[in-house]
Amino acid sequence: MTEGSFNCMRILAFLFLLSSLYPSEIKLSTTQSVFHTIENSDIYFHLQYSQLSMTDNFSYGTQWWPSNNLYLTGLFSNLTLDNDRTLYHHIALGYSNSDWKFSRFTSNAIEIGVHRLRFYKDSIYRWFHAGFKTRTTFKKINYGFNFTRFFYNTWTANRYTFNVEKTVKGVIINGGILHDEFNPFTPFVGVSLGL
Repeated sequence: MTEGSFNCMRILAFLFLLSSLYPSEIKLSTTQSVFHTIENSDIYFHLQYSQLSMTDNFSYGTQWWPSNNLYLTGLFSNLTLDNDRTLYHHIALGYSNSDWKFSRFTSNAIEIGVHRLRFYKDSIYRWFHAGFKTRTTFKKINYGFNFTRFFYNTWTANRYTFNVEKTVKGVIINGGILHDEFNPFTPFVGVSLGL
């Protein structure tokens, strides 16, 4: 195991620990999970920006593929909501199978995850998601569609995401549009770097 892989695993363990400590709920829309197929690397680091309905949102995260069809991803972000500084983070587990083919979409995955928001109104909030992600490549550009269902026992919400990504000199540049009941057709941009 390389030192970079060990450090990434420590970061993922820290994000997982943060995600599993505190229960509650909030109906809040957040930046979506970042998903890249395993190509040149099994570890990716992400920086993403989206202007959501409640706040501008810079998110930082990582995605790790411990096998060819299983990945773990996590994001965190410092937010200011109603003049209240908060910490948002989530962790998700995904599964992709090369035998799953839908028309021209050759990389498909299902994902489940938990989201946490801490320090907002002196409380801790938690909600969950389940989703489907699909990708295809056309002329060296990756196109994708995500469907995500956010839920807890008192509410649910659907999110639809269309994204485009291109690798330039080892850096993955991605962008797209997300749509849900809080953020109609909201753009996002990001960069990812594989180790």
